[in-house]
Amino acid sequence: MPKPSKTGARKANGRYKIAPRPAAPIDPIGRYDMRETSAYLRVGKSSIYKLFASEALTPIKTGKRVFVSGANLIAYLQS
Repeated sequence: MPKPSKTGARKANGRYKIAPRPAAPIDPIGRYDMRETSAYLRVGKSSIYKLFASEALTPIKTGKRVFVSGANLIAYLQS
C-alpha cells in the first residue's frame, strides 16, 4: 500500500489515518497539555519539545505536567 501524501498521517492497525483536528477554537487565556497541543499543531510530542528547545513555544510546568498557554499557541500559529 503506498503511503499517503498528506502530512500528519500515521499508521494505526495497518491503515493510515489522519489525526483529527480539535473542534474548539484556541482560548487565549487557557492552557493546553501536550496531547491537545499536538492535536492543534498536528505534530508529534517530540516536535513540540524541539519547539521548546528553539524557544518558539514556551512551556508551563506544573509539577510533572507540561502545558502551553493559549496566547503562546496562537502567536506561534500566526507567525
